Amino acid sequence: MCTPEAQVAAAVFQGIQGQNAAVEQANRQNAMYLENAQNARTAATDDQRALNMRIGQEGDAASQQRFAALVQGLRNSGTATTAAGEAGVSGNSVSALLADLTRQTTVQQGTITRNFDMTKSQLEQNKEATKSTFTSRVNGVQKGSAPSATDALLGIAVNGGMAYGSAQMQANQTTAMNNQTAALKARGSSSLPPKATVKPRGR
Repeated sequence: MCTPEAQVAAAVFQGIQGQNAAVEQANRQNAMYLENAQNARTAATDDQRALNMRIGQEGDAASQQRFAALVQGLRNSGTATTAAGEAGVSGNSVSALLADLTRQTTVQQGTITRNFDMTKSQLEQNKEATKSTFTSRVNGVQKGSAPSATDALLGIAVNGGMAYGSAQMQANQTTAMNNQTAALKARGSSSLPPKATVKPRGR
């Protein structure tokens, strides 16, 4: 049977092994957390860059469309002016026609601008959504948490004390049983009658 001191030493050794295993597991978990966070950050950066590029492309396309609408409006006005001059038409009717062509150009440019603004607004919302996605990806892997040195020492001390108490109780019980057994043996020996002495017969 192990002595109380030996059982305490075994409990302390097991506690130290458990603490080391917990620290190693926490380190592995933290490494996974950091790797996942870096991957999430990279993905979020790529998403933001792609959306910013899309906004720039949409803005360039809208500018080209507005310029094209202006050029077409000027051409239409020029054509109308030329046609009116060739036809000998002038006055309010020609002015009204040119004003209407200018209005049509303005309306077309305004439509292009509104469409771009709506597209940009949607893309900006998508950029905000990437932040939530980033947070969700980071939270997908939890950080590791190992017991503190104080808690570990306290646990080892408690386990050691319990092991010592248990071993001491077993030792006391064993001693008591041995004492009882010895007492019973002694009592049994004293209660036996003395052995008879046989004298040899004379010849």
